[in-house]
Amino acid sequence: MPPLPAAEGSNEGLPDKLNRYLPIAIPVQCLTEPAWLPVWDKLRAEQGLMASGKSGGNFPVMPSPAVGGGWSQAQLNVTPAGEWLRLLVDLIGKVAGGSFDPDLTRPDPASQKGGSKGTFMRDFSQCNADDALPPPSANARLQSGEQPSKKVKAVLGAKRLLLMERVAKSINWPDTTLFQEMAQGFRLVGQATKSNIFQPGIKAASMSEEQLMKDAKFLKPALLGKIRASRGDAHSKELYELTESEALDKGWLSGPYTALEMDERFSGRWLPVRRFAVIQKEKLRPIDDLKENRVNETFSSTERASLYALDHLVWISIFLARLYTVGGEFNFELEDGTQLSGFVHKDWIEAGVDLKVTAMDLKSAYKQLPLSPLDSDKAVISLWSEQHQDVRCFECATLPFGASASVHNFLRVSAFLQAAGCALGLLWTSYFDDFPMVSHAMHTTSTLACAKGLMSLFGFVYSEEKLAPFDYTAEILGVVVDLSKASQRKISISNKPSRVEELNLALKDILKAGVVVPNQLPSVLGKTSICRLPRVGASWQAGLG
Repeated sequence: MPPLPAAEGSNEGLPDKLNRYLPIAIPVQCLTEPAWLPVWDKLRAEQGLMASGKSGGNFPVMPSPAVGGGWSQAQLNVTPAGEWLRLLVDLIGKVAGGSFDPDLTRPDPASQKGGSKGTFMRDFSQCNADDALPPPSANARLQSGEQPSKKVKAVLGAKRLLLMERVAKSINWPDTTLFQEMAQGFRLVGQATKSNIFQPGIKAASMSEEQLMKDAKFLKPALLGKIRASRGDAHSKELYELTESEALDKGWLSGPYTALEMDERFSGRWLPVRRFAVIQKEKLRPIDDLKENRVNETFSSTERASLYALDHLVWISIFLARLYTVGGEFNFELEDGTQLSGFVHKDWIEAGVDLKVTAMDLKSAYKQLPLSPLDSDKAVISLWSEQHQDVRCFECATLPFGASASVHNFLRVSAFLQAAGCALGLLWTSYFDDFPMVSHAMHTTSTLACAKGLMSLFGFVYSEEKLAPFDYTAEILGVVVDLSKASQRKISISNKPSRVEELNLALKDILKAGVVVPNQLPSVLGKTSICRLPRVGASWQAGLG
């Protein structure tokens, strides 16, 4: 424990004993079983640290990870202690003595003695606590000896790749090359890595990377000419300022450069990506057209991602409502035939059905993942500059929004984050960068702390401003999820009032004009798609009986 601070402005004259380190008293017997301190002491011993409470120990009860690996003599301060110790020691395995559910982690007994808690503690201790990446020795194991470029390191920021890789291994995550690719930057062209987590589906490339770059000598002047001919539009100034900020303030891009400067950087072989603006919710959003410059034609995949976040969220709510109402035993059969079974503790029946919902949103999601330097020449963001009255170019360092490969690779990362959270006991789903979650009202604080801790430990940034407290109703993925009547076996999904109003206005405009404007049709159809689902506006009562 740190010395007690003196009152501000009154340091003089205080007794020396006020600056002494005070002992910490920790009850061995906890409110719940098993007690965490004996388990923690065992883990400390495995790390070569003296058991807490023994005289002569040089390490505090909760030591901080040292830079470069191992442990320092500095204690863990309040925030990491809350987000890290509770998460890794308490939430990962709520039952000591090897009774942690093997179907969630499936540790290898030969290489992971000490169980799941010990594994996570060792993983974290071997990661660099202050740097974005693991120590060089760990990096070599992760990336087969190849160090990431400075550009990739800058985008990765605080992400702990080795920790994520080891967590993935501990839960038998089938996407085994995800973190090597993340460390090198994701490619935009060629055959996508088979993740083994998505459904089969063929997207065949219509041209090779080699042919694309051969065609660059024709595509480049055509695309630059198109931008010059347009001379911008009403949003050009704001779009350029936003793009410049991405380069100067956020480090997602480098530039601006002239087209001649880009010729020098890439020996004349590079492809512009025309950037244009889309207005969403009165906010300008930049879109990079990698279909137009034909990069998307070089990407192929044997998988197709199917997103069922809303369905899964409703199913979780239905299942919990039934368990908390009926109780008794329950059974699951997984696709591989594995049987999972358990029973509902009587305390849950007494607590009753009291479910709440919220969603966590990753901040600037695609921009948290690096682009491979091998594809920097294929993703040169280009747009009109009113100030220079010419095209200005920016070299991209992150996954561009508009690339087919960006979607595929981001969903691989999103799926892993969801799986890691599920292994911690989070009842959540994922839809791109959104992570809707359900919790019993008694556990909302710890559930949210667990979700925040997981993202912070891995180094992903979530939107604090968008993270609402758990509530009985929440806007999730464009609809309103209402669990306020779950105790009455009623779970409701409806359109957001704003979406209903937008749809009404769009349909009135079409009826008034008597015609449909072709370029406005996709937006109208998008607004109506959720309404075409028969279950929206109704209640999920099937399965609650």
